[in-house]
Amino acid sequence: MSSETAPTETAPADVIGSLVRQLTDELRQRMEVSAPGGLVNNGVVIGGQHLKAEGPEKDDPAPAHGPVRARDLAVRRRRFVRPAAFDAGLSVLETGVLLLAGAPGTGRFTTALNLLAEGHADPRLCQVDGAVDLARWQPSRDRVDGYLVMAPSRSLDLRPWELARLEDRLARAEARMVVVVPRSPGQSGPPRADFSAQVVHHEPPDPAAVFGAHLADLCPARDRRERLLRSLGAEFTSALLPAGLPPRYAARAAEAVVRLGAGGGASHAIVAADLARAEASALMARADGDPEVLSLVLALCVFGGLDRAVIEDRAGALLTLVSVERQRTDDGRSSANAPADTGGSGRRPLPELLRSVGAGCGPPESGRGGGITGFFWPAVADGVWDAVCGEYAGLLPVLHAWLGGTGTDAEAVDRAGRAAARIAVRTGGRTLELLGGPALFTSPGSVLVAAHALGAATLDPASAESAYRVLRKWSEDPGTAPRTAVAYACRSGTGGLPAGRALVLLHRLTAGPYGGAALAPAVVDTVVERFATGGDADRASIVHDLADWARGEDSAALVAALAVPALLEAGRDWFRARLLADRPTRECVGELVGHALDETAGHGPMRAALLAWCGEAARTGQGADALDELFGQLLETGRPGFLLLLLWFGRSEDTTPGKDLAERHLKTWRERTPALDTSTRHDG
Repeated sequence: MSSETAPTETAPADVIGSLVRQLTDELRQRMEVSAPGGLVNNGVVIGGQHLKAEGPEKDDPAPAHGPVRARDLAVRRRRFVRPAAFDAGLSVLETGVLLLAGAPGTGRFTTALNLLAEGHADPRLCQVDGAVDLARWQPSRDRVDGYLVMAPSRSLDLRPWELARLEDRLARAEARMVVVVPRSPGQSGPPRADFSAQVVHHEPPDPAAVFGAHLADLCPARDRRERLLRSLGAEFTSALLPAGLPPRYAARAAEAVVRLGAGGGASHAIVAADLARAEASALMARADGDPEVLSLVLALCVFGGLDRAVIEDRAGALLTLVSVERQRTDDGRSSANAPADTGGSGRRPLPELLRSVGAGCGPPESGRGGGITGFFWPAVADGVWDAVCGEYAGLLPVLHAWLGGTGTDAEAVDRAGRAAARIAVRTGGRTLELLGGPALFTSPGSVLVAAHALGAATLDPASAESAYRVLRKWSEDPGTAPRTAVAYACRSGTGGLPAGRALVLLHRLTAGPYGGAALAPAVVDTVVERFATGGDADRASIVHDLADWARGEDSAALVAALAVPALLEAGRDWFRARLLADRPTRECVGELVGHALDETAGHGPMRAALLAWCGEAARTGQGADALDELFGQLLETGRPGFLLLLLWFGRSEDTTPGKDLAERHLKTWRERTPALDTSTRHDG
């Protein structure tokens, strides 16, 4: 506090008065007291004290409710399909207040409006701000038939007498109120057990009925509606209106049918593609700023239709990778094609996220936890992949690392591999090289994913050439992981490689400079799988190719020896027929069986396979002539492994299947080689 002294002389009384005034002004500036309705002495008293009580400000605060547009209400009434709980809701609403509990996106808003409008030709409805305190809220002075409160911002914590007063106020205003709350307890849930009689649980109406109601409103002419429905085909309902589809999706389907059928009609495939493109575009627009949504959408694109636990696990894994990538690119150098981080610290509940992206979760299967989860419209995945490959190319390395970490579950691996193949098709095969990243050498499942991706990529002309180039390159790689991926990619179950090309690649794997026993199991498994699933021509080609392998001096000869016993087990009937009718194949079979018996690693499995064949012939009487032909072929070749087999049969029990056949051929062998010392014991 300070004062300036005037240059002129001032009387003492004036100085004192000036100081008092300055002191009073400064105290008023320093002290602020809020005491509505109170009397406060704030400062130096000069003269008497007065109380001035002012009324409210001239401008009224913003109203806590506003009218529902008559046009919107009219449309929602015309297209409304009553859910199962509608009549129960009307009964409860007679008390004045109804609590409508249900999941978001199930048509609660439309149902609430129709409940309030029921019985009124021209209803006046208002929507109340969810943040208001209903214990103090007052109805409008104007005529209003019903009030709707959507998603109150806090739990409706009314005490019983407060609810009674609310009902009384509504009764005096001749109005009713519907408060929409989530089904599950918690924030904004049903307030108290005392009010349970006023809670009605809402379930969405049948999507086909919703579709029909919207179609009838959009297309009033019955004959035109019938033409539209005929053009859609019988598969339309199951493809685009599955059980559990939210009403807004059924409404969008009706709008698309009318729009696309303006020229006469549209098939369900055309409508499905149009809806999927629009939905995918909307999803990616949301995912652009929300990594959690992005991760869930991509997990659904890859693993949709599997158990909810799989979706949740894979979405979480992708979210982690995306977050790490965002941290790495925070300097802005390469973040243009990556999704932005929302900065949120909490993970949203999975059911909430599923609803927000147009996906649902069915009831849990027996012995499983979460239930089957996927997009209501599976075709949305194609639109998402188009957007990812076109607009989010910077995300592709992270996406491939994520796919490679899928694990070893057969169904999940197949899904991940096919997803990588979809990406390869959309990028002209350029992304196939990403499958050979570091994840291929550290994650066991990544080898299988890469195999499925390469095999599936050969099916599409857009990526086939690149797929074959990668397969040839990896078949000569010194690393075991890339060559193992090639071996599994040659399976018929992973893609479109014909048997001939598959066998060429498999031979290169085993006969090349990096071939060896480490890769033999994978190659043998693939050869057997190709034989078991192939046709007659493919089987003959495999047998002839293996015979060529057996004549070599490399690891391919060992693979042939290990594969033949499994082939006999997989196609015994085929071998029986060929041994009796096809001389070239018969000679190849005899050569292969003899080769397997000569190999130390192949002798035991080959003997077991022949013993099983003999046992079947003894039980059924079928195949004995084919076995006799095979033993005769082996006798002509004079292979030492076959002699060991005959000697083993000779030392076996008399009840051993095939003993008579073996002894007969052993006798012939002895007659042809009298100098043979058969007293030498050898266990083979």
